[in-house]
Amino acid sequence: MKTMKTNLANISNFAFAMLSGLLLSVSACRQNASVPQEDPKALETAFTNAFYKSFNQTRDFRNANTQEVVDSIQAIHDTENAAMLDHLKKYLLLAGWPEEGSFSRINLKEYISHAPDDFLAEVLPSLKNRVLEGQMPGEVYANIVDGRSLNNGGLQIYGSLVRKDRDGSKLLPYILDINQTNGFRKEIGLPELTEYLLLNGEKD
Repeated sequence: MKTMKTNLANISNFAFAMLSGLLLSVSACRQNASVPQEDPKALETAFTNAFYKSFNQTRDFRNANTQEVVDSIQAIHDTENAAMLDHLKKYLLLAGWPEEGSFSRINLKEYISHAPDDFLAEVLPSLKNRVLEGQMPGEVYANIVDGRSLNNGGLQIYGSLVRKDRDGSKLLPYILDINQTNGFRKEIGLPELTEYLLLNGEKD
């Protein structure tokens, strides 16, 4: 009798475990079903099409003859630009930095360095993780961050954007502290700044 009770208890525990597992699986399936599965290639195409459409709107602004028309074009432009940023953000978070030649060779580094703060707050940490995992060139990430800092009137974080003098010779980039900068560079796999300049044909 005791053995029978033990077996029944074991069967009951097994059935409960199976039922719990089934319920968890159903819950997970429902959650996954509610998350849209984006296609990186489709996001790339959507961004590229919107980018060139937005670029071509500059002609509409030039041809506008009233403030009302300008405001109307601007409203459309703002809506499309927001959608364009959303496409790019989803792509970068999902697929990481694109291969060279993707996005119709649009200068994404320059574009992202001018993006709104909320966009960068989501995208930059993800891109940095890609760099640390070896899935994105550190130089590209540094260019984006330094470009953004310069656009805001600040100094370069990584010193990756080398300026040129009038005669074409390279100049030291605007940085706060050489040791601090080299520490940041080391984290993302870039050589020290003095070595960087030497590799580009410059002396100390």
